[in-house]
Amino acid sequence: MQNEGKKTPQDLLGMIISSRHKEEPELDITKLRYVIYARKSTEDETRQVRSIQDQIKDCADVARLRHLKVIGNPIIEMKSAKEADLRPKFTQMIQDIQENKYDAILSWHPDRLARNMREAGTIIDLLDKHIIKDLQFHSASFENSANGKMLLGITFVLSKHYSDHLSDNVNRGNRRSVGEGKYVNKLKHGYYKDNNQLLRPDTTPHNNFLLIQKAWEMRTESESLKEIANYLNTNHYQDALGIGLKGHKPTKMNDKKLSKMFQDPVYAGILDFGVVAPINLIEQYDFEPMISVDQYLKINNMKGLAGIKGKNKGAVKADLLRGMVFCNHCKKPMSTGITKKTNGKNYFFFRCETFGCNFKNKSTRAKVVTDYVIEYLENNKFTIQKSYKEYQKEAENLSKTKEKELSSQKQSLQNRLNNTKESISLTKNFLLQPEYDVSTKKTFEDDLRRYIGETETIKEQIENIDKQKEQNKEAILEEPIFLELFDSLPQILRENRELDYQNYIIQKIFLNFYIDMSEGTGIKSKIDHFGLNKPFDILLKNEKFLSGRGERTRTSGLRLPKPAH
Repeated sequence: MQNEGKKTPQDLLGMIISSRHKEEPELDITKLRYVIYARKSTEDETRQVRSIQDQIKDCADVARLRHLKVIGNPIIEMKSAKEADLRPKFTQMIQDIQENKYDAILSWHPDRLARNMREAGTIIDLLDKHIIKDLQFHSASFENSANGKMLLGITFVLSKHYSDHLSDNVNRGNRRSVGEGKYVNKLKHGYYKDNNQLLRPDTTPHNNFLLIQKAWEMRTESESLKEIANYLNTNHYQDALGIGLKGHKPTKMNDKKLSKMFQDPVYAGILDFGVVAPINLIEQYDFEPMISVDQYLKINNMKGLAGIKGKNKGAVKADLLRGMVFCNHCKKPMSTGITKKTNGKNYFFFRCETFGCNFKNKSTRAKVVTDYVIEYLENNKFTIQKSYKEYQKEAENLSKTKEKELSSQKQSLQNRLNNTKESISLTKNFLLQPEYDVSTKKTFEDDLRRYIGETETIKEQIENIDKQKEQNKEAILEEPIFLELFDSLPQILRENRELDYQNYIIQKIFLNFYIDMSEGTGIKSKIDHFGLNKPFDILLKNEKFLSGRGERTRTSGLRLPKPAH
């Protein structure tokens, strides 16, 4: 029975393991005192204005997510870490850790702490001695073990790793800036960058915005690159200099510069920088596009970006139903123009310019389309109650979809606004701290001005969305107005033959028209088929129209508002 009480080697092993576990309890990182260390080199040509702020915000996010206790203000250094003993604040931080002021360090990446052997060795040595109890990073993982310290040392000293990661840092800043609608590369002709790095029309000293806009119009009208370059040079076009329009420099335009410019979608409102998906600048802020999307597509659909001159020398481009009228044979959009005849009258036309089409360079008078629209609206009334019910149902669905889109956009802007306000508060707090030097505070002052400008811009965008939401609520016509409006449309179109007015009304209802020119061109052409816009397409599908003019009494004075120029 006494043998039952004897201890075995296995029992001894368990006791030793248990004893060591008690001596070395598992580290609870939530009870450690962390200090945030952020660094950027003022000698580095690729430094980013917001790099320090980005590092601090990212570290704060890490602390929040991992429940880390951060002590004091972030330590900020504007020095290179390539050589030892060049960073007094880093040296002071290490001394403070040795004096038990902090337990651990929180930084954006290991390369912020060291890129030389001596300081890297100091950190690893303090980890071995448990003086530095932990390291936490936003963009790297670390485990306080033999393998973890070995990997940390490799990260510290590999210059290629540093170079690659520095490139990532640059792209990170670019992605954030481009995502906010900022332009971080060379300036665009006719624009300058304001203090928030947003593209704005350059209207001085010779209204360069209008000069470049005229160049696009000339290209749309098939002028050669040489002719356009000569126009710009003769009119003394100049490029803007610096952020905030600090000045201009004389610029000699040539074929190569113009060819590159005419391929850039930013002039139509799309910023394509390369490091992120293309950005719609018009949705980001009150960006003023220089050209329409149709102009951009028209120029870039031409072979080699060269214009195609029409046979009618007097032809000019115009904007009646642009992109809505198609050749029924090749199914491609027809070009638009106005021809001035010897009798002094102008005739608007649509012409097929598709290579290989049997009807290439054949044209039809716009009267074919507008007369068809008037006749169609006279003979197919949206005036029965079922028509309105179908319209109302579809319009409500569209309104709900639009409301969701606008709410989503507003929420996104609100999140940006909250982040910007947080950055303002953080930056103001930094400016109050006496330990930061003059150059560091200058960086924060620049950041603060930028953040305040961003706040005002975002607020304006939110106000604009609120207005759109209100307009969306009122977009569905009430039944009497709906019936009155469509009963009056033929008369409205007959009375007012202005192109922009007719274009405005027809585009609201019709989606497209396909022209059949097999029986002749000009006014001999005819509409083969067409489509209606939502929500009116549901009426066409269900054929819920009232044929003939009907007997309904029409109240007087109802007119569609004329579009604003």
